[in-house]
This record gives sequence, structure tokens and C-alpha cells, in this order.
Amino acid sequence: MDEVITPEVNEVTQEDILYLKRRLYKKINKITWAFFWFTLLTQLASIPIVTLAHSLSQTLSLPSELVNWLVTDISLYMIAFPIFYMIIHSLPDTPIHTPKKRLNIPNILLLSVVCIGILYFFNIFGSMIASFLTSITGGEANPIENYIIGEPIYTVIFACMIPAIMEEIIFRKMIVSKLYPLGESFCIITSGIIFGLFHGNIVQIMYAIPIGCFLCYIYLKTNSLTNVVILHFLTNLTGSLVLPWLVTHYPTLGSWIMFSMIFVAIVYVVRLRKKITLDPLELPLSEKDKRELLFKSKGFIAYVVLITILAGIMLFLPSSI
Repeated sequence: MDEVITPEVNEVTQEDILYLKRRLYKKINKITWAFFWFTLLTQLASIPIVTLAHSLSQTLSLPSELVNWLVTDISLYMIAFPIFYMIIHSLPDTPIHTPKKRLNIPNILLLSVVCIGILYFFNIFGSMIASFLTSITGGEANPIENYIIGEPIYTVIFACMIPAIMEEIIFRKMIVSKLYPLGESFCIITSGIIFGLFHGNIVQIMYAIPIGCFLCYIYLKTNSLTNVVILHFLTNLTGSLVLPWLVTHYPTLGSWIMFSMIFVAIVYVVRLRKKITLDPLELPLSEKDKRELLFKSKGFIAYVVLITILAGIMLFLPSSI
């Protein structure tokens, strides 16, 4: 088992720290390589699947929108995810120290408003950057919009429900269980960055990183996957279906609600920062040392390069594709 054994603080030597760093680097590197392969295999698997799916859709008269969603989810969760799981399965799990706490309905609603406010706040900056780049390249910065502007039932199932469940399992439960010995702050940063980059386009990366960090914080403090799945679902539902519909049909009301949510999110996060406490656990490493292990790992560098290439390809693809 790839377990990290932490020596007593008063007995730590430089050799102990170097040994510990090597062990932790191997673990982090394995996890980040797993996400590299998860992303790459998803893209590669979609090529033959999309050809087969469109052939079947013509035979079975399936809506093209449904076919596109099925191609995405089959590539992600039926082909790439099992391989991702096999790569990291051997790494030991560490339970969260916090007792389980189910959030009540008022707290769920408040935190979902905060998540949505975070989404739209950072979406403003992401959209500005994307608009500038696409005006130069003529491409498409956020192709997922083509999917969610369609049949509402498909949006609810494939853009809201399935991602909420699977992404919280992968980016919160699995990441935290493998990296919890490195401390809560490290888990939050790692979960947020890897989750955000996985979305693969500039607009979504900009807001998915802070949302991923916030959801990871909630997961750590409540030790409940159900809580973050519900929050994720409500955020997806509101951001991809409810608010776009309101802004389209009732622009003044929709805009007022959106900016009110942004205001609530800013106030909540500012107040939270004043009283936030994160458990560093007992590793004799600084937070800077831990972050360096992540950012300098070959797997993370490869993952960032791959995401950059994919995002760049989207920017240069014609928007009609």
C-alpha cells in the first residue's frame, strides 16, 4: 500500500522531509497523470463513438441533440472513467475527520445562490476574454452552449443531473480521499484547479475553478457527498436553464436576479474568509511545499498542456461546427 508515514514532529530530519516529499510526489503525479489520461481518452473515444452514434441515430430516428449528449457521456463515464479509476484505485483512501452533517433546505438554498453568484461573477471575466480571442480566431470558446440551448429534459438529465453526480464523485470524493493527508487547503486548491481545467474551455475554466474550490470546502466541512451533489445540480440547473430562460423572456427580472446572486456570493465569501479554518493535518511541510509538489509534477504539467491544446483547438474551430 502506498501509505504516507509521518514521523513525530520532534524527530523530523531533513532526510525524513525529502523522503516524505518523494512519496507524496509519486502519489500526486499518479493522480494528475490519471486525469491526463481521463481527458485524453475521453477525446479519443468520442471519435469512433460519434460515427457509430450518428449512424444509429439515422436508423433509429434519434434526435441529434440526444446523440451528442450520449456520445459525451459514453466517452466520459463508460470508457475513460473506468481506466481512470483503475489508475488511482491502488492509492489508499483516508477518511475525512469532520463528522457527517446534512445541510437543511435553507442552507442548501443559500449555498446554491452563492455557487450561482460565483459562476456568473467569474463568467463575466471569462466571457470577456473569450470574446476577445474568438473575435481574432473566429472560433468558439464555449461549445457546450450549443447543447444546453435545446430540449429542456435533455439539459436537466445530461447537463445538470449526471454531471452533478459523477463530477462530485470524481473531483470531490475521490480527490479528497486520496489527498486528505496533505491537508484541507491542499485538497481545496487541487480539487478546484483539476475540476476547472477539466471543463476544457476558457469560459468554463474561469468559473469552474472557484466553484470547485467552494464545493470542496463544503464537502470537507460537512463530510457529505449528497450535499455537494445537490448544490452542483442546482447550480447547473439554474445556470444552464432557469436564468438563461429568465434573461431571454424577462430581461430586467433575469438580470436583477443574476446580479443579486453575485452580490450575495461576494458578501458570503468575504465574510467566510474572516472565519474560515482549514485543518493542515500533521505533515511537516508548508502549504508552499505542497503546492510545489502539485505544480511541478509531470502529470500536472502534461494535464495543463493537454487542456491548453484542447481549448486552443476550440478557439480555432469555426463556430458553425
